[in-house]
Amino acid sequence: MKKLLTIALLALTMNASAAQPNDTIVVNQAQVTKWIVDETTNTKGARVKKYYAIYNGELLSTSKMVYEKASLCQKHGARLSLIAIGKKKNGKFVAKRIAML
Repeated sequence: MKKLLTIALLALTMNASAAQPNDTIVVNQAQVTKWIVDETTNTKGARVKKYYAIYNGELLSTSKMVYEKASLCQKHGARLSLIAIGKKKNGKFVAKRIAML
């Protein structure tokens, strides 16, 4: 009985997540105007760094790895393949995060 209930819940969860897929678009690296590292403290008092990028005038979160690779590419004049992950709302793409391709 437990296995059947677990399978049913897993199927419902997979179906619900499949209904809202993430959309991705290719990011033109020239449109990323600024990379930001923000140091904050979490609820336990530990220092935490958060990484962001300004893309088309919007603040998007990113990861430490993407930030470090973008900095390395800027230093050496190389190009980095980036994507923006987000969702479509009312036919318009709303980006939430920048990642590497």
